[in-house]
Amino acid sequence: MSQSISRGRIYAIIAGAVVIGVAGSVVFAMRKRLFGDGKPDPTKATHFQAGLSRTDATVTDVERLFDDVAHRWQPNAVRWSITVRGIEPDGTLDFTEDGRAKATYVLPSRLSSKSPRVRRDAIKVMKIGPRGVEVPESYAADKRWTKMDTTPPPEPECDLAELVASLELPAGATARVSHDPKFARGPGAPEAPSWRVNDAGEGVDGWYAFADCARTK
Repeated sequence: MSQSISRGRIYAIIAGAVVIGVAGSVVFAMRKRLFGDGKPDPTKATHFQAGLSRTDATVTDVERLFDDVAHRWQPNAVRWSITVRGIEPDGTLDFTEDGRAKATYVLPSRLSSKSPRVRRDAIKVMKIGPRGVEVPESYAADKRWTKMDTTPPPEPECDLAELVASLELPAGATARVSHDPKFARGPGAPEAPSWRVNDAGEGVDGWYAFADCARTK
């Protein structure tokens, strides 16, 4: 024997389905916000993914992680500048504080283009903080860079780890080490490509050669 379903019951079933659907959407959105959608972002890496400790990462770890993330963005990305501050005498850093390391990567071929559209995605600035590598949107070059502008810094034979070791910082001291062509080619800078050391104290602050860590100024 067939049974008829009242209009009120049909409305109740539809309303229940809508409530379940909305609840499911809310749960999914919260899960995605907290844990992500399960798809790796090619331009981001957490400390866990990179094997980087928040409290005693080395400057070598920092360089490796920056390069890895940059090359996921663009395989031919070139490191343009880097700044690492709060470096301990043993070459480690504490990333529980923000702003410890920052690097800029560029695509020289795009920067030299006459087309503003091509230059739109040519500069990537990233930093490492308590949550890992943070990569904002890419930047555009407002003006076309000249050949001199787009010539990347040479690869330092004296890397960050070697430089910090050569500084022989006293216990309790920290250093800020950087290289930025904007300043390295400016007035007062040494002719030879060099690291800039600051905040390490009198007698240590200065310029140190990419070639052999020797003080250049």
